Amino acid sequence: MGFNEAYKVWRNQARRYTVASLIEKALQLIRRPAADKVEALRIAPWQLLLMVKWACQDRMANLRVGEEIPDQKFDELRQHLWDLPSVCDLWARDTLPGQLFFRQLIRPQIDYQRRPTPGMLREAALLATQPGNSRLRRQFTDKTGLGVEQFMGMAYAVYSEVSHGAVDFNNDSFAALRERYSGQAVEAFVRNISLDFDGLVGMFRDLPDAGEKVASEYYESSPLRRFPLFRVGNELLLWHPTVLYRGLEGFVHSVLAEEGQAY
Repeated sequence: MGFNEAYKVWRNQARRYTVASLIEKALQLIRRPAADKVEALRIAPWQLLLMVKWACQDRMANLRVGEEIPDQKFDELRQHLWDLPSVCDLWARDTLPGQLFFRQLIRPQIDYQRRPTPGMLREAALLATQPGNSRLRRQFTDKTGLGVEQFMGMAYAVYSEVSHGAVDFNNDSFAALRERYSGQAVEAFVRNISLDFDGLVGMFRDLPDAGEKVASEYYESSPLRRFPLFRVGNELLLWHPTVLYRGLEGFVHSVLAEEGQAY
């Protein structure tokens, strides 16, 4: 069985339930407190985020109205996704040397084991060394509504809060940043790193791989790195600390790359 066919079997099972309920269940599990780092890794955040992606990309699924997924059925979907390598051809599995295949297999989990550091702002710091009228700086400001120094200051503030255990944010969370940078700048920052439900679905459906699935998708990092916060009403929910760390780490490149050849 090819990967796309195996994906369709999983998708058809998930399609019975609303996308909103699948997202809610994934959020509950991925944000569940863990006793230690080993237990946190056993949650397999990459797998839950892949389930969110696939659920959102299914244009035949009910978004909000319909049957909500029970815990048991969600666990079954997780198990089917986990078993995917045993039921389909996962991209040259039989021809890769053992060490390379193992590296490929653990690739999506590695990001969750890399220790976060303030060095995640290296890209932004490099951009900040460019002259104030440089093309790249102008492109960044045009795309984000922020100066790169503003982005660095707010990104570090959020990074620090998350590093000390914060998992949710609201209007009050950014009071100090509003005083320092302005309310408009904070709104621009939040808009650039968060999506609401409709934005989340739209983002996933606009991805190039939304139509036909290929095996490499099983090993890739989640596109949610670009938008690590989920807007629910006036609340901002953190998908996972590492999703935020990796997202801020590559934010400048991600934003500028959206300009295509101009970048």
